[in-house]
Amino acid sequence: MINRIKVFIVLFLSLFLIGCSIKNDTTLTISENHKMDYSILISIDKGFLSNFADVNLINKEEELENYINDNIDDNYLASFEKEKYSDDKNIGKLYKYTVDNLDTITSSDENAVQINDAVVNKLLFYKKSDTYYANFKYDLKTKEDYKDVDFKTTFTVNLPSSCVYSNADKTLNNGKTLIWNITNGKVKNIKFAFRFRGKKGYISIACIIFSLVIISLLIYSIFKGDKKS
Repeated sequence: MINRIKVFIVLFLSLFLIGCSIKNDTTLTISENHKMDYSILISIDKGFLSNFADVNLINKEEELENYINDNIDDNYLASFEKEKYSDDKNIGKLYKYTVDNLDTITSSDENAVQINDAVVNKLLFYKKSDTYYANFKYDLKTKEDYKDVDFKTTFTVNLPSSCVYSNADKTLNNGKTLIWNITNGKVKNIKFAFRFRGKKGYISIACIIFSLVIISLLIYSIFKGDKKS
């Protein structure tokens, strides 16, 4: 994915700059209605690029933003919506893709699932019973190519319910948010499993709450009766 970003390759290999901070944040959000939103944020540190003003490469922030957006090779993300991205520290591009129904990219055959970081027209999940399994292979370019670059790369998954299991580096939100930190030059296998809670889940929660209320009332009645006697 990252190896196709021409501007980064040109800057790194031709100028041998050290300490550049690149963000490559991938986020996959699965909703209870089986919708999946997939986004990729590729951005570069403004402070780093502002140094080029002295050599007339970049003179203003607007030109800087246009330069980055014009030079990122995004043909491999042709099916994604693209928009310019800018915050206090970084500028770049944000790519978005939506799958309306997760089941359209889910197979009952584990061997049919494509294990890679592509999304479009791929079977990404394996389903057994009511559980969905994912095993993505994330491969950031070799360490030697980007040895002088400070990559800040993450892969985040937001689930509609607590995960059944995962190999995430960090788990938040009671198991609903999973975060993997990607190391430059190393292949990362991203594994997780989850279930949709659905109506049965809400009914179960309602039954538990109802049962607790009944038990509380019974305890209160018994306590009140003992107090009167």
